[in-house]
Amino acid sequence: NDARRGKYDLLMPSDRQQLNEVIDDDTRLFHQFQVLITAYCHNHPILKACFGGITGYTELLLPNNILVDGNFIDLLNNTDYLTDDDYRQSELIGWLYQFYISEKKDEVFASFKDGNKAEADQIPAATQIFTPNWIVKYMVQNTAGRIYLDNNPDAKGFIFDGVPRTIKQAEMLDDPTFFKSLDITKVIYLKVEMEEVQARILKRADIEQRADDTPATVKARVENFFAQTMPLVDYYRNQGKLVEINGMQDIEHVFADICKVVESL
Repeated sequence: NDARRGKYDLLMPSDRQQLNEVIDDDTRLFHQFQVLITAYCHNHPILKACFGGITGYTELLLPNNILVDGNFIDLLNNTDYLTDDDYRQSELIGWLYQFYISEKKDEVFASFKDGNKAEADQIPAATQIFTPNWIVKYMVQNTAGRIYLDNNPDAKGFIFDGVPRTIKQAEMLDDPTFFKSLDITKVIYLKVEMEEVQARILKRADIEQRADDTPATVKARVENFFAQTMPLVDYYRNQGKLVEINGMQDIEHVFADICKVVESL
């Protein structure tokens, strides 16, 4: 409707000419949409900054039935296919970004085989700083721990290492419809100063020669931890499940403290 009223500021003169040729022809609705979506991908500053330009062969892959009732655009505009809450999830833009940057990611990882490390402009392609909910869900539902519990219902349980990482994932694990036999008893929080975390990761990078552990990627992970994972401390503390262990101790003392918690269950 905006386009028919002449509101298409981002269109270049050539795009406007193409659109004007078909704008009043209701039988060419898909072509109108194709001109608009392609032009926006080319010219919208935020879209272009995030995903880069759209190539000619990609334009040809736009589905012809994308505007049909029951297809993506209809689901997007007229149903709860994607909710307002979905748009607030960082993973949504993350999935899109990972898809569009996949070719760059392959190039960067290929360079690692030659002993190169990630440069500043390669970090986004080399690093995924979040764990999508679907990965956690798949991992839990298909883990050896679950298979063991299904076949040994009297077993005490098993240990998750490194998950959940977000409140959404924690809520998913608490949902009995997701995993009926799962009851998280205790959550161990190894409390370590962030400066020490960064120092340890960089030391690991030096020992293991990991190309994706650079000061910039470590900084991004720490920032992501505070934004996405740190709220879990209060989430589980409020449930009375959190056990805090001093992670600044030497390895032997940290291990002994963890064993005490596990053996008390």
